[in-house]
Amino acid sequence: MTRRRRTIIVILAVLAGIPLLAAIGVGGYLRSGGLERQVEHVWEQRGLPGRLRVGSVRLDGFDRAVAENVSIGEDGEPPLVAAKRVVVAFDLVDRRPTSIRVEGGHGALDAARYRLLRGIIRAEARNPPTRAPQTVRVEVVDGTVDLPGGTQATGVSVQVSATGPVATATGEAMLAGRRLRVAVSTDRASPDAPIITTVQLLEAGAPASAALAALAGMELIRPLPQEFTAVLPGMVDVSGSSVQVDAESETVRGEVRAAWAGGSASCLVDSDARRVNLRRLVLRDERFGAIEGTLVADRSGERLALDASSWQAGGGLPIPANLPLADIGKLLPELQVRWPTSEGRCTVALVGPGRARLEAVVGGGAPVRIAASELPLVMVQGLLPKPLVLGGGHLVSATATLAEGRPEFAGEVRQARLLAEGWSFGPLDGQVAAVSQPGGGVQVSAKLPIGPGDGTAIAYSGGAAGGRLQIDCPAIEALLGRVRGPVRMPDLTGRISLTAEYEFSEQAVLVRIPGFDLSDCVLRLVGREIATAISTRLSGSASIAKDRIEVDLGGQLRSGAVRIPDEWLPLAAKSPIFSLDLVAELRDGQLAELNLRRAMIRAADASGEPVAAGYSAQLEGKLAGERLAGRLVGIVDHADLAWITSRVVPGHVAVEGEGAVAFQATIDGGEPKRIDGTFLPLGADLDVERGKLRVGGITGGVRFSIGQGGGK
Repeated sequence: MTRRRRTIIVILAVLAGIPLLAAIGVGGYLRSGGLERQVEHVWEQRGLPGRLRVGSVRLDGFDRAVAENVSIGEDGEPPLVAAKRVVVAFDLVDRRPTSIRVEGGHGALDAARYRLLRGIIRAEARNPPTRAPQTVRVEVVDGTVDLPGGTQATGVSVQVSATGPVATATGEAMLAGRRLRVAVSTDRASPDAPIITTVQLLEAGAPASAALAALAGMELIRPLPQEFTAVLPGMVDVSGSSVQVDAESETVRGEVRAAWAGGSASCLVDSDARRVNLRRLVLRDERFGAIEGTLVADRSGERLALDASSWQAGGGLPIPANLPLADIGKLLPELQVRWPTSEGRCTVALVGPGRARLEAVVGGGAPVRIAASELPLVMVQGLLPKPLVLGGGHLVSATATLAEGRPEFAGEVRQARLLAEGWSFGPLDGQVAAVSQPGGGVQVSAKLPIGPGDGTAIAYSGGAAGGRLQIDCPAIEALLGRVRGPVRMPDLTGRISLTAEYEFSEQAVLVRIPGFDLSDCVLRLVGREIATAISTRLSGSASIAKDRIEVDLGGQLRSGAVRIPDEWLPLAAKSPIFSLDLVAELRDGQLAELNLRRAMIRAADASGEPVAAGYSAQLEGKLAGERLAGRLVGIVDHADLAWITSRVVPGHVAVEGEGAVAFQATIDGGEPKRIDGTFLPLGADLDVERGKLRVGGITGGVRFSIGQGGGK
C-alpha cells in the first residue's frame, strides 16, 4: 500500500469518526439528563430575566434533538410562552443550533409578562457575540397567543431566518376572525448600536375596542372610560402600517394607517419610553368629523393632548343643533383636546385669534359643560332657550350646562341685543343668566348697568305660555331708549321698579302687574314736559294685542305735578289714590287714538285709605294722532275752593270753603292748552285783600277759563 493511499484512508476514517464520536457523546449526555440543565444554565449565564424550563430532551438522529414541555416565565407566575415540542437541529462540531421548530406553542401577554418580554429583549441585546454568527432558521406552527381583554390569535405560523442580530421573519395568524400577516426584520448598524426591529403589517385588522383593551392590559395606555369606548368604530383595518422599534430605549417610529366603516386615519409615529407622539395626524369620520394635527399622549396614560390646525364637526357630536358650525369654524379654526381633566373628564376646545375660545367638557357621566370667551354672541345662539334670539353683540365670557338638552347659561356680554316676540332690547353691557325650567320654560336674569354706577337688574322667567318679568332700573330713560317693538315707548325719565306676569292667548298678551313703582319721574309728550316729580305705586292689568292695548291700573300718588296752561298744577297735596281705565288704538305700530274711559281720583291718608271729607274727581276723554289732540272732561266733588281760586283768581283774593268743579280741557301735544269750567261753591266765604272785603255764604255757579283765550 502506497504511502498516499494510507493517507487517504486515515482522512476518511477521521471524517467518518468525528460524527460518530459526536453522536455517541451527545447521546450519553442526553441519557444523563445533563443537556436540559445545561440549556437552562445557559439562560441564566446570559443574564436573561425569568427562567427557561425544559421538561425533557431526546436525540433524534446525529444532528437533531427534540425538547418537550419547554416554557419561559417568572417563578410562580403563568409562563410568557410554552411549547409542547421544540425540534432543534444543530451543528455537530460546535453544537450551535441551525434550525428550531416550535410546535403547539402558546403565549400570553399582560402587563407583567409584557415587562418580562421587554426585559429579555433588552438583556439579549446587551450580550455581545463571542464568535462569528451563523444563520439559524426558526419555525413556529400551530401557535396561539392570548391578549388582554379576551382576544386570542390562533393558528400562529412564523418563519424566521436570523444571522446574529440580522433577521427576517414572516408571520400569519387569525385575529378576531380576520387574517393577520406580518413581516418583521431586525438589524444593527454596529456591534455597539441598538437592534432596530422593523414591523410591517401586511394584512391586519381588529375591533378598535379590543385593540385598546389589549394595549391597556399591557399598561401601554390608560383604560378609556366607557363613554369613549362606546363610540369607537368597530373593525379597524391597519394594513400597510410600518414601524421601527428599538426595544432597549422603547422608541417607536414609523407610519400608521387605519380605515373603518365611515372613516380613516393616518399619522407618523414618533414615541419614546415616556410618551407617544403622532405627527401629521389626519382623521376623518362620518359621525365625528375631520381633523388634521398632532396628538401627544403619555405612555403612563396620565395625559393626552390633541392639537389640530383644522377641524370639521360631524353630525354625531353632542353639539346643539342651532350652533352655526360653519361660521364657528372660520372664527375658531384650531381644535384642542385634553384628557383627562382633574375631574377625569375630557375637554374639547375651539380656539381662534386672541382669547377667542369655545370649550366643551364631556364624559364622566355628567352633563356637557360649555365655556366660551371673546366671541360674537350669535355663535352661542344655540345655547339659549326660546324665545330669546341674539341680534348682535360680543360675548366676553360664558358658561353653560346642557342637562338633558335643557341648558343653564350665564355670561358677560357687551353691546348685546336680544330679540323676542317682535321686540328688541339693546345694545347692553352686563351679565345675563338663563336657566331652563321643568316643562320647557326658561328663567332669565340680567344685571345690565346702563350708565356709570347703574345697577339696573332684569329678571325674566317663562316659556311659550307665559312668564314673569321684573325690572329695577334707576334710569328708566336709558332702559326705554334701548327697547324697540310694535308699540312706541313713552318718553319717561326717573326710577322704576316693575313686576309683571303675562300669558299668551290667541288674540293678545294678558299682563298682570302686581307692583309698578315710579320715583321722581318726568313724562314728556311731543318733546315737552307734561308731568314732573311723579312718585307713585301702581298695580293692575293690561291686554296687549297687535292694534289695541287696554290698561286698567290703580295706585296712590305720593308726589308730582301736571302742566296746565302757564303753570304747574300740584297733584299730591292729599296723597290721592286713583284708578285708570284707558285704551290705546294702534295703526302700523303708531298711536292712532287714546281713549281715557275713566280716571278716578280720591284724597287719601298715608296708608292709602280714603279721607271721608276729602275730594274726589273723575275724568274721561279721547286724544288722537301723534300729537295727542282732543278733549278731556271731568268733575271734582268736595273741591277745596281756596286751592282752586288760588289757581284762577288773581291778586289778593281768597275763597274758602268747598264746592264742585266741572271742566273741559282742550289738549294738543298731550298738553292742556285751555280749560273751561264752572265751580259751584256751597256756602263759600270771599276775602279780598286780607279782610278789606269779606263776603260769606256764597252759592251758585262761577264760570272760568284758563289758557288760550281764557278770560275774554
